[in-house]
Amino acid sequence: MKCQRLVGLGAGGHAAVIIETLQAAGHVEIIGLLAPASGDVLGIPIIGDDNILVTLQDRGIDGVFLGVGMMKSPAARKRLVDKATHHQLEIVGAVHPTAFIAPSVTIGRAPQVLAGAVIQSRARLGDHVLVNTGAIIEHDCRLGDFSHVATGAHLAGGVTVGEGAFIGAGAVLIQGVTVGANAVIGAGAVVIHDVYPGTTVVGVPARPLPQNSTSRTKCPKDEDCYALSSIGTPSTFEEISE
Repeated sequence: MKCQRLVGLGAGGHAAVIIETLQAAGHVEIIGLLAPASGDVLGIPIIGDDNILVTLQDRGIDGVFLGVGMMKSPAARKRLVDKATHHQLEIVGAVHPTAFIAPSVTIGRAPQVLAGAVIQSRARLGDHVLVNTGAIIEHDCRLGDFSHVATGAHLAGGVTVGEGAFIGAGAVLIQGVTVGANAVIGAGAVVIHDVYPGTTVVGVPARPLPQNSTSRTKCPKDEDCYALSSIGTPSTFEEISE
């Protein structure tokens, strides 16, 4: 198998995890990282920022990987992917050898499935989904493009997570709930109702943050849900939150 020559987008803690995940899977050579900084991560040098994406093909780079996890804007990871694909660069996923993915699971482009994660039968994951260390995705779940299930979160059977949504570390979602696009579930939250798109909920049981709207609105499944809030969308590498 050909050894892929890769460059990472980002240079924080998540980049370090993806570097070692790719190395554990084998057949890669990581040439450098792009970030608005200098130095290195695990000995991999930072070679510039995303302005040099246009030069990577000429340098013999086969593809890039997302080295950013939680970001201030739900759309920021998508914008990094869009910039890379605009320059005809392949986005490369990373699946750790210790992750379990059931044979009936379907997964879109460039997933990141980290050490100890479990994805059970008939789950469906969209493009560029991140299932972080030790997270559990039970049977028949649906995860939208660019959704992120953080470390140790547990999704019971039949949960639907919308595009760009973030499920915080250690959160628990009971069976069958729907989390709307770009919603944020706080760390350790227990979600027992649907969460409307763009809403941030925290606590046990999960409730909207106080600054969020308290008005009720129609949910995707016409059931009880949490209220809508607004989430800003600032711009690319500056949005990285380590």
